[in-house]
Amino acid sequence: MSSVEILRDSIALDKVAAEDWPARFRSTLTSLVAELRQRSGREHVAVQPLRELHRPFSTLLHVRIFEGARRRGFFIKILQPRFDTAAELVQTRRNVQREYDVTSRVADVVNGVEGLGAVRTIACFPEDCALVTEEVEGMTLSSLLSRRAAGWPAARTIDGLAHTLRLTASWLRVAQQGLHADRDVTIDTITRYLDRRLNDLSVPASGLLTSAGRERLQRYRDNLLGAASRDGLHAVWIHADFCPDNIIVSDSCVSVIDFTMANAGTRYHDLAHLFLGIDALRGKPWFTAGTLDDLQAALLDGFEPGLDGRHPLFMLARFQHVLCHLVTLQGVEGQIARLRIGRHRRRYCAWLSSVAGLGPESWNR
Repeated sequence: MSSVEILRDSIALDKVAAEDWPARFRSTLTSLVAELRQRSGREHVAVQPLRELHRPFSTLLHVRIFEGARRRGFFIKILQPRFDTAAELVQTRRNVQREYDVTSRVADVVNGVEGLGAVRTIACFPEDCALVTEEVEGMTLSSLLSRRAAGWPAARTIDGLAHTLRLTASWLRVAQQGLHADRDVTIDTITRYLDRRLNDLSVPASGLLTSAGRERLQRYRDNLLGAASRDGLHAVWIHADFCPDNIIVSDSCVSVIDFTMANAGTRYHDLAHLFLGIDALRGKPWFTAGTLDDLQAALLDGFEPGLDGRHPLFMLARFQHVLCHLVTLQGVEGQIARLRIGRHRRRYCAWLSSVAGLGPESWNR
Protein backbone atom coordinates (compact mmCIF):
# COMPACT_ATOMS: atom_id res chain seq x y z
CA MET A 1 0.00 0.00 0.00
CA SER A 2 1.41 3.39 -0.95
CA SER A 3 0.53 6.58 0.90
CA VAL A 4 0.56 10.04 -0.66
CA GLU A 5 0.51 12.83 1.90
CA ILE A 6 -1.67 15.85 1.10
CA LEU A 7 -1.25 17.78 4.34
CA ARG A 8 -2.92 21.20 4.56
CA ASP A 9 -2.38 24.13 6.90
CA SER A 10 -5.29 23.93 9.35
CA ILE A 11 -4.99 27.68 10.04
CA ALA A 12 -5.81 28.47 6.42
CA LEU A 13 -8.75 26.12 5.94
CA ASP A 14 -10.83 28.78 4.21
CA LYS A 15 -8.16 28.92 1.50
CA VAL A 16 -8.56 25.22 0.73
CA ALA A 17 -10.97 25.75 -2.14
CA ALA A 18 -12.77 23.00 -4.01
CA GLU A 19 -10.29 23.24 -6.87
CA ASP A 20 -7.53 22.28 -4.41
CA TRP A 21 -9.22 19.01 -3.48
CA PRO A 22 -7.75 15.82 -5.01
CA ALA A 23 -9.30 15.52 -8.46
CA ARG A 24 -10.32 11.89 -7.96
CA PHE A 25 -12.44 12.87 -4.94
CA ARG A 26 -13.73 16.29 -5.99
CA SER A 27 -17.22 15.15 -6.99
CA THR A 28 -17.69 13.09 -3.83
CA LEU A 29 -16.40 15.86 -1.58
CA THR A 30 -18.79 18.34 -3.18
CA SER A 31 -21.73 15.99 -2.55
CA LEU A 32 -20.55 15.26 1.01
CA VAL A 33 -20.23 18.94 1.93
CA ALA A 34 -23.71 19.64 0.56
CA GLU A 35 -25.18 16.76 2.58
CA LEU A 36 -23.40 17.80 5.79
CA ARG A 37 -24.62 21.37 5.36
CA GLN A 38 -28.15 20.11 5.01
CA ARG A 39 -27.89 17.83 8.05
CA SER A 40 -26.25 20.36 10.35
CA GLY A 41 -28.02 23.49 9.14
CA ARG A 42 -24.63 25.23 8.98
CA GLU A 43 -23.48 27.02 5.88
CA HIS A 44 -19.79 26.85 6.76
CA VAL A 45 -18.36 23.35 6.32
CA ALA A 46 -14.61 23.23 5.71
CA VAL A 47 -12.71 20.25 4.28
CA GLN A 48 -9.09 19.44 5.07
CA PRO A 49 -7.65 16.60 2.96
CA LEU A 50 -4.96 14.72 4.90
CA ARG A 51 -3.67 11.74 2.95
CA GLU A 52 -4.55 9.52 0.04
CA LEU A 53 -4.14 5.74 0.27
CA HIS A 54 -3.94 3.52 -2.80
CA ARG A 55 -5.06 -0.11 -2.68
CA PRO A 56 -5.39 -2.68 -5.49
CA PHE A 57 -9.13 -2.13 -6.01
CA SER A 58 -9.87 1.09 -4.15
CA THR A 59 -8.52 4.51 -3.24
CA LEU A 60 -9.09 6.13 0.15
CA LEU A 61 -8.93 9.76 1.18
CA HIS A 62 -8.54 10.64 4.86
CA VAL A 63 -10.17 14.02 5.47
CA ARG A 64 -10.94 16.27 8.41
CA ILE A 65 -14.30 18.04 8.30
CA PHE A 66 -15.00 21.23 10.25
CA GLU A 67 -18.66 22.04 10.93
CA GLY A 68 -18.50 25.24 12.93
CA ALA A 69 -16.55 24.35 16.09
CA ARG A 70 -17.03 20.61 15.50
CA ARG A 71 -14.19 18.62 13.95
CA ARG A 72 -14.45 15.04 12.72
CA GLY A 73 -12.25 12.65 10.76
CA PHE A 74 -13.75 10.77 7.80
CA PHE A 75 -12.55 8.24 5.26
CA ILE A 76 -13.85 8.43 1.71
CA LYS A 77 -13.47 5.15 -0.15
CA ILE A 78 -13.82 4.91 -3.94
CA LEU A 79 -14.00 1.42 -5.37
CA GLN A 80 -12.33 0.92 -8.73
CA PRO A 81 -13.98 -1.25 -11.40
CA ARG A 82 -11.70 -4.13 -12.28
CA PHE A 83 -12.56 -3.86 -15.97
CA ASP A 84 -13.36 -0.86 -18.14
CA THR A 85 -16.86 -1.93 -19.13
CA ALA A 86 -20.33 -0.56 -18.53
CA ALA A 87 -21.42 -3.79 -16.85
CA GLU A 88 -18.47 -3.69 -14.44
CA LEU A 89 -19.25 -0.08 -13.53
CA VAL A 90 -22.83 -1.06 -12.69
CA GLN A 91 -21.58 -3.96 -10.55
CA THR A 92 -19.08 -1.71 -8.75
CA ARG A 93 -21.86 0.73 -7.87
CA ARG A 94 -23.87 -2.17 -6.47
CA ASN A 95 -20.85 -3.29 -4.47
CA VAL A 96 -20.49 0.19 -2.97
CA GLN A 97 -24.12 0.22 -1.87
CA ARG A 98 -23.78 -3.32 -0.50
CA GLU A 99 -20.68 -2.41 1.53
CA TYR A 100 -22.42 0.67 2.91
CA ASP A 101 -25.45 -1.40 3.93
CA VAL A 102 -23.33 -4.15 5.52
CA THR A 103 -21.24 -1.59 7.42
CA SER A 104 -24.41 0.05 8.74
CA ARG A 105 -25.85 -3.29 9.89
CA VAL A 106 -22.61 -4.24 11.64
CA ALA A 107 -22.60 -0.93 13.51
CA ASP A 108 -26.21 -1.50 14.62
CA VAL A 109 -25.29 -4.92 16.03
CA VAL A 110 -21.92 -4.18 17.63
CA ASN A 111 -21.96 -0.55 18.77
CA GLY A 112 -23.32 -0.31 22.29
CA VAL A 113 -21.78 -3.59 23.43
CA GLU A 114 -19.22 -2.77 26.11
CA GLY A 115 -15.68 -2.84 24.80
CA LEU A 116 -16.74 -3.33 21.17
CA GLY A 117 -17.21 -0.92 18.30
CA ALA A 118 -17.60 -0.64 14.55
CA VAL A 119 -17.02 2.06 11.99
CA ARG A 120 -20.05 4.36 11.50
CA THR A 121 -21.39 5.11 8.04
CA ILE A 122 -21.85 8.73 6.97
CA ALA A 123 -22.95 8.74 3.32
CA CYS A 124 -23.01 6.69 0.13
CA PHE A 125 -22.64 8.04 -3.41
CA PRO A 126 -23.00 5.07 -5.78
CA GLU A 127 -22.74 7.33 -8.84
CA ASP A 128 -19.12 8.04 -7.76
CA CYS A 129 -18.55 4.45 -6.57
CA ALA A 130 -17.90 6.06 -3.17
CA LEU A 131 -18.88 5.64 0.46
CA VAL A 132 -17.96 7.72 3.50
CA THR A 133 -17.33 6.43 7.03
CA GLU A 134 -16.33 8.15 10.23
CA GLU A 135 -12.74 7.70 11.38
CA VAL A 136 -12.21 5.17 14.18
CA GLU A 137 -9.75 6.41 16.79
CA GLY A 138 -6.92 4.10 17.86
CA MET A 139 -4.15 2.02 16.31
CA THR A 140 -4.35 -1.14 14.26
CA LEU A 141 -3.85 -4.47 15.98
CA SER A 142 -0.91 -4.95 13.63
CA SER A 143 0.80 -1.83 14.99
CA LEU A 144 -0.08 -2.74 18.56
CA LEU A 145 1.49 -6.19 18.27
CA SER A 146 4.58 -4.80 16.56
CA ARG A 147 5.11 -2.31 19.38
CA ARG A 148 4.24 -4.38 22.43
CA ALA A 149 4.65 -8.08 21.61
CA ALA A 150 8.18 -7.88 20.23
CA GLY A 151 11.23 -8.84 22.27
CA TRP A 152 10.61 -10.07 25.80
CA PRO A 153 7.42 -8.29 26.91
CA ALA A 154 6.59 -8.20 30.61
CA ALA A 155 3.83 -10.43 31.94
CA ARG A 156 1.60 -7.39 32.42
CA THR A 157 2.04 -6.44 28.76
CA ILE A 158 1.19 -9.96 27.57
CA ASP A 159 -1.91 -9.96 29.80
CA GLY A 160 -3.01 -6.67 28.25
CA LEU A 161 -2.52 -7.99 24.71
CA ALA A 162 -4.32 -11.22 25.60
CA HIS A 163 -7.27 -9.16 26.89
CA THR A 164 -7.35 -7.27 23.59
CA LEU A 165 -7.43 -10.53 21.63
CA ARG A 166 -10.23 -11.88 23.81
CA LEU A 167 -12.19 -8.69 23.09
CA THR A 168 -11.47 -9.13 19.39
CA ALA A 169 -12.80 -12.69 19.50
CA SER A 170 -15.85 -11.42 21.38
CA TRP A 171 -16.43 -8.85 18.63
CA LEU A 172 -16.46 -11.65 16.09
CA ARG A 173 -18.85 -13.78 18.14
CA VAL A 174 -21.29 -10.88 18.65
CA ALA A 175 -21.24 -10.06 14.94
CA GLN A 176 -21.90 -13.69 13.97
CA GLN A 177 -24.82 -13.91 16.38
CA GLY A 178 -26.42 -10.67 15.22
CA LEU A 179 -25.92 -10.79 11.43
CA HIS A 180 -27.54 -13.08 8.89
CA ALA A 181 -25.56 -15.28 6.48
CA ASP A 182 -26.81 -14.67 2.95
CA ARG A 183 -25.98 -18.12 1.55
CA ASP A 184 -25.41 -21.71 2.62
CA VAL A 185 -22.07 -23.45 3.08
CA THR A 186 -21.87 -27.08 1.97
CA ILE A 187 -19.26 -29.76 1.49
CA ASP A 188 -19.55 -29.22 -2.25
CA THR A 189 -18.91 -25.45 -2.10
CA ILE A 190 -15.90 -25.92 0.16
CA THR A 191 -14.53 -28.74 -2.00
CA ARG A 192 -14.84 -26.66 -5.18
CA TYR A 193 -13.04 -23.74 -3.58
CA LEU A 194 -10.19 -25.91 -2.27
CA ASP A 195 -9.90 -27.68 -5.63
CA ARG A 196 -9.35 -24.31 -7.33
CA ARG A 197 -6.58 -23.51 -4.88
CA LEU A 198 -4.97 -26.92 -5.38
CA ASN A 199 -5.18 -26.41 -9.14
CA ASP A 200 -3.35 -23.10 -8.77
CA LEU A 201 -0.61 -24.77 -6.74
CA SER A 202 -0.23 -27.63 -9.21
CA VAL A 203 0.42 -25.66 -12.39
CA PRO A 204 2.83 -27.71 -14.52
CA ALA A 205 6.48 -26.58 -14.33
CA SER A 206 5.79 -23.65 -11.97
CA GLY A 207 3.55 -24.92 -9.16
CA LEU A 208 4.68 -25.84 -5.68
CA LEU A 209 2.87 -29.19 -5.59
CA THR A 210 3.71 -32.37 -7.44
CA SER A 211 0.89 -34.72 -8.42
CA ALA A 212 1.76 -36.86 -5.38
CA GLY A 213 1.55 -33.83 -3.11
CA ARG A 214 -1.80 -32.81 -4.51
CA GLU A 215 -3.22 -36.29 -3.98
CA ARG A 216 -2.10 -36.30 -0.35
CA LEU A 217 -3.65 -32.87 0.27
CA GLN A 218 -6.89 -33.99 -1.36
CA ARG A 219 -7.04 -36.96 1.01
CA TYR A 220 -6.32 -34.66 3.95
CA ARG A 221 -9.05 -32.29 2.76
CA ASP A 222 -11.57 -35.12 2.49
CA ASN A 223 -10.72 -36.38 5.99
CA LEU A 224 -11.14 -32.88 7.42
CA LEU A 225 -14.45 -32.37 5.63
CA GLY A 226 -15.75 -35.67 6.94
CA ALA A 227 -14.81 -34.85 10.52
CA ALA A 228 -15.98 -31.22 10.30
CA SER A 229 -19.34 -32.10 8.77
CA ARG A 230 -20.18 -34.24 11.78
CA ASP A 231 -19.94 -31.05 13.85
CA GLY A 232 -22.07 -29.09 11.37
CA LEU A 233 -21.15 -26.83 8.45
CA HIS A 234 -23.94 -24.30 8.98
CA ALA A 235 -23.16 -20.87 7.55
CA VAL A 236 -22.52 -17.72 9.58
CA TRP A 237 -21.77 -14.13 8.60
CA ILE A 238 -18.03 -13.59 8.07
CA HIS A 239 -15.90 -10.48 7.62
CA ALA A 240 -13.70 -12.44 5.18
CA ASP A 241 -10.64 -10.22 5.73
CA PHE A 242 -10.35 -10.41 9.50
CA CYS A 243 -6.71 -9.43 9.71
CA PRO A 244 -4.71 -7.27 12.17
CA ASP A 245 -4.78 -4.27 9.81
CA ASN A 246 -8.60 -4.18 9.88
CA ILE A 247 -8.86 -4.24 13.69
CA ILE A 248 -8.58 -0.90 15.51
CA VAL A 249 -7.70 -0.86 19.21
CA SER A 250 -8.17 2.06 21.60
CA ASP A 251 -7.73 2.15 25.38
CA SER A 252 -11.07 0.51 26.10
CA CYS A 253 -12.51 -0.67 22.79
CA VAL A 254 -11.89 -2.97 19.84
CA SER A 255 -13.44 -1.91 16.52
CA VAL A 256 -13.37 -3.49 13.07
CA ILE A 257 -13.31 -1.76 9.68
CA ASP A 258 -13.49 -2.57 5.95
CA PHE A 259 -16.42 -4.84 5.10
CA THR A 260 -15.78 -5.00 1.35
CA MET A 261 -15.47 -8.78 1.35
CA ALA A 262 -18.13 -9.63 3.98
CA ASN A 263 -19.88 -12.86 3.04
CA ALA A 264 -20.94 -16.21 4.47
CA GLY A 265 -18.71 -19.01 5.72
CA THR A 266 -18.06 -21.42 8.56
CA ARG A 267 -17.93 -20.14 12.13
CA TYR A 268 -14.14 -20.46 12.46
CA HIS A 269 -13.30 -18.86 9.10
CA ASP A 270 -12.49 -15.37 10.44
CA LEU A 271 -10.98 -16.74 13.64
CA ALA A 272 -8.51 -18.89 11.69
CA HIS A 273 -7.64 -15.92 9.47
CA LEU A 274 -6.63 -13.80 12.45
CA PHE A 275 -4.90 -16.80 14.08
CA LEU A 276 -2.70 -17.03 10.96
CA GLY A 277 -2.15 -13.28 11.01
CA ILE A 278 -0.61 -13.65 14.47
CA ASP A 279 1.21 -16.80 13.42
CA ALA A 280 2.91 -14.91 10.57
CA LEU A 281 4.89 -12.98 13.19
CA ARG A 282 6.85 -16.18 13.88
CA GLY A 283 8.78 -15.45 10.71
CA LYS A 284 10.32 -12.38 12.37
CA PRO A 285 13.17 -13.12 14.80
CA TRP A 286 12.17 -10.40 17.28
CA PHE A 287 8.98 -12.25 18.31
CA THR A 288 9.23 -15.20 20.68
CA ALA A 289 7.23 -18.38 20.19
CA GLY A 290 6.00 -18.35 23.79
CA THR A 291 4.48 -14.88 23.47
CA LEU A 292 2.69 -15.74 20.23
CA ASP A 293 1.45 -19.03 21.69
CA ASP A 294 -0.12 -17.13 24.60
CA LEU A 295 -1.79 -14.62 22.28
CA GLN A 296 -3.20 -17.28 19.96
CA ALA A 297 -4.53 -19.24 22.94
CA ALA A 298 -6.25 -16.09 24.25
CA LEU A 299 -7.85 -15.51 20.85
CA LEU A 300 -9.29 -19.03 20.66
CA ASP A 301 -10.45 -19.00 24.29
CA GLY A 302 -12.08 -15.59 23.86
CA PHE A 303 -14.14 -16.90 20.99
CA GLU A 304 -15.07 -20.23 22.52
CA PRO A 305 -13.76 -21.26 25.96
CA GLY A 306 -11.71 -24.43 25.68
CA LEU A 307 -11.47 -24.29 21.87
CA ASP A 308 -8.60 -26.46 20.68
CA GLY A 309 -6.70 -25.36 17.59
CA ARG A 310 -6.91 -28.98 16.39
CA HIS A 311 -10.71 -28.88 16.15
CA PRO A 312 -11.54 -30.29 12.65
CA LEU A 313 -13.63 -27.29 11.56
CA PHE A 314 -10.92 -24.88 12.72
CA MET A 315 -8.25 -26.96 10.99
CA LEU A 316 -10.34 -26.92 7.81
CA ALA A 317 -10.51 -23.11 7.91
CA ARG A 318 -6.79 -22.89 8.61
CA PHE A 319 -6.05 -25.29 5.75
CA GLN A 320 -8.12 -23.12 3.41
CA HIS A 321 -6.27 -19.93 4.41
CA VAL A 322 -2.84 -21.55 4.12
CA LEU A 323 -3.60 -22.72 0.57
CA CYS A 324 -4.89 -19.26 -0.31
CA HIS A 325 -1.75 -17.61 1.08
CA LEU A 326 0.49 -20.01 -0.83
CA VAL A 327 -1.32 -19.20 -4.08
CA THR A 328 -0.79 -15.49 -3.42
CA LEU A 329 2.90 -16.00 -2.64
CA GLN A 330 3.33 -18.15 -5.73
CA GLY A 331 2.30 -15.18 -7.87
CA VAL A 332 4.87 -12.78 -6.38
CA GLU A 333 7.39 -11.60 -8.96
CA GLY A 334 10.89 -10.21 -8.56
CA GLN A 335 13.94 -11.74 -6.89
CA ILE A 336 13.96 -9.43 -3.85
CA ALA A 337 10.27 -9.98 -3.19
CA ARG A 338 10.70 -13.73 -3.51
CA LEU A 339 13.52 -13.69 -0.95
CA ARG A 340 11.37 -11.66 1.42
CA ILE A 341 8.36 -13.99 1.27
CA GLY A 342 10.41 -17.18 1.14
CA ARG A 343 10.30 -17.74 4.89
CA HIS A 344 6.49 -17.56 4.89
CA ARG A 345 6.27 -20.10 2.08
CA ARG A 346 8.62 -22.46 3.91
CA ARG A 347 6.55 -22.22 7.10
CA TYR A 348 3.28 -22.89 5.29
CA CYS A 349 4.78 -25.85 3.42
CA ALA A 350 6.23 -27.24 6.65
CA TRP A 351 2.82 -26.98 8.34
CA LEU A 352 1.07 -28.76 5.46
CA SER A 353 3.74 -31.46 5.49
CA SER A 354 3.27 -32.02 9.23
CA VAL A 355 -0.53 -32.22 9.24
CA ALA A 356 -1.04 -34.04 5.94
CA GLY A 357 2.00 -36.31 5.95
CA LEU A 358 3.67 -34.85 2.88
CA GLY A 359 7.21 -35.97 2.05
CA PRO A 360 9.93 -34.42 -0.14
CA GLU A 361 8.33 -35.99 -3.22
CA SER A 362 5.27 -33.80 -2.67
CA TRP A 363 7.04 -30.53 -3.50
CA ASN A 364 8.62 -29.20 -6.64
CA ARG A 365 12.07 -27.73 -6.11
